[in-house]
Amino acid sequence: MPVASPSRKDEVGRAPAAEPSWHSRACLWLLFGTLVWGLSFPLLKVIALAQQRLVPGASSWFLASLTVCVRFAAAALALFCWCLPTLGRLTRSEIWHGLGLGVFGGAGMFLQVDGLMYTAASTSAFLTQMTCLLIPLWVALQHRRFPSLMVLASVGIVLATLVTAVINATVMPASPSVPIVAIAILISILVGVAAGMAPALRGARLDPVEALRHE
Repeated sequence: MPVASPSRKDEVGRAPAAEPSWHSRACLWLLFGTLVWGLSFPLLKVIALAQQRLVPGASSWFLASLTVCVRFAAAALALFCWCLPTLGRLTRSEIWHGLGLGVFGGAGMFLQVDGLMYTAASTSAFLTQMTCLLIPLWVALQHRRFPSLMVLASVGIVLATLVTAVINATVMPASPSVPIVAIAILISILVGVAAGMAPALRGARLDPVEALRHE
């Protein structure tokens, strides 16, 4: 009796959903990465202020370079220990992609840390989150398709926050209170997690081979 061979797609051409264990693991790692990323802004601001007190008169470029070098060195050491069993299987393409990400990521981190010398951590985080909204808009423009409702809602929330901040700083300045600050932080965390979870949930249901082929 012939047995049908398993197919990577179902009858309608959709990729099979990922296993629940991998799906849950991806969501947890995304949540952990979002929390660490959000905490990195006030942490880097505290480090920048401490460096300015320890080394008075040092240029912001020197302090930013020192912070980025230590941060990348610690990350490289952690990744080396984590990925040591698989380093021998790296391909030339993976190495080139890693170098490219390292160069552009290092330059971005350098500018971010240097900017933290002159602005608040919340302002730096807000400007960085703007890039998270520009990326899906750029992808939608490249593929010539209308952005999803999640992307449009996220853009609307950020623009509304920006307009509110400008009005508050110029037209109606007000002193912040602890409850308002706590609510603002909570809303920012929820928006950031939701904006990151939506594409992650969609990507976790795709077959990796098919997803990379379309990319």
